[in-house]
Amino acid sequence: MIANFTCPAMKPPLLFSPVRLGVLALSLAADASLRESGLRERGTLARLDQAVEGAGCSWLLKSAAALALAPALGEELFFRGLLQRSLEVRLGPGFAIPLASLAFAAVHGDAVHALAAFVLGLYLGAVAYLSASVRGAILCHAANNLAAVGFGASGLGDLSLPSAAIPALLALAVAALRVARRAAARAR
Repeated sequence: MIANFTCPAMKPPLLFSPVRLGVLALSLAADASLRESGLRERGTLARLDQAVEGAGCSWLLKSAAALALAPALGEELFFRGLLQRSLEVRLGPGFAIPLASLAFAAVHGDAVHALAAFVLGLYLGAVAYLSASVRGAILCHAANNLAAVGFGASGLGDLSLPSAAIPALLALAVAALRVARRAAARAR
């Protein structure tokens, strides 16, 4: 199941670049929503920002590997590559994606981080399903986590987007999945 990393008929720039942009848009929308509600500063997301803020280059590279790359690879291989695919066989993608996303959310600790992880898990699950591969989900997850580490280290993690930007960011994420769906349909 996990060994199927390729989908030769799909061109990575066509499928994966838009979905990476989409996951970043979704992440920004989730972050803005959590900040607006006042929940963002209560949990592990705020502590992660504080942990990497002002980090030097060496420490930042280690943080990127530990907080961005390793989780993207390990979590996506497990949650999308193993769990979601196993559930798809038994229940179909309509149940598999949300169930794998719930499990993904549960391992992220506090309720605020879990809420954001659930939303992103749905997106990552759709990417994995549409591409018939975990590669896209790994790349999206890594892009999201690297952006989070970068924003936190630069101090930009404290910036808050206006609530009016949230619908546009969500629309961008949906549009990216539509591009992925069309690419998957053409590849079949």
